[in-house]
Amino acid sequence: MMTVTEGFAPSSYRDSQTQLICLKITHSILERLTAEQLLTWLPIITACDGGPPSRLIVNSIMMWVYDTYCEEKGTDTTEIMNIARLRLIKGLTDPTLTNR
Repeated sequence: MMTVTEGFAPSSYRDSQTQLICLKITHSILERLTAEQLLTWLPIITACDGGPPSRLIVNSIMMWVYDTYCEEKGTDTTEIMNIARLRLIKGLTDPTLTNR
């Protein structure tokens, strides 16, 4: 049985434009995901290490996640916040100044 994330993982595309489009689609559906679903997607999103535009979208996604889940409590939420926090810290060392 195929899961939602199979075949759509932004990090599986070597072409930066395809990866960027997948990240933008992912960004647009974030509000519809439950914490459990988001937890499934976060490792895929954080694995994206394409060019500066892709990293900018990943950072934007992580900021949305952080802002949305920072005050919620729960096991999934704690794990989500840890992933978002680590990726945002990594984003501070981005070689592109505009992505920091």
